Amino acid sequence: MSHLPKIRPPRTVVRALVQSHSGGYVLLRRAPGDRFAGQWELPGGTAEAGESLERALTRELHEEAGLAPLRPPTLISTAHRRSPRGTPLHEHTFRVEAEGCTTLSHEHDAFCLWQPGEEAPGELTESAAELLAFAEAA
Repeated sequence: MSHLPKIRPPRTVVRALVQSHSGGYVLLRRAPGDRFAGQWELPGGTAEAGESLERALTRELHEEAGLAPLRPPTLISTAHRRSPRGTPLHEHTFRVEAEGCTTLSHEHDAFCLWQPGEEAPGELTESAAELLAFAEAA
């Protein structure tokens, strides 16, 4: 019997760097009970089997924030990460203009519009910290 570690297939994740009309970027805070509770992140999530990155982004943006892209999103970053449980992640981040009134899913309990040059509203996920630094430098 082999004692090799179980290799997990990579999970494809999409993130949306959504800029509002005011120039701020949409951040969502993870709700209590979540392993990332209280941390701020960009809208996004896991792509479903057979789903294109753009379709996954549109779905996640709607599910998590009630927003819809105005134009096709622009891929701005691809990163390889590991989840807290060790699953390899392929994370694709898109810049997107969106419309709609922000509404939250059960996964989040607050949202804010972060302006470049301002302090973060609280603790950011690793991904959000990197991507907001990118946005600030742009």
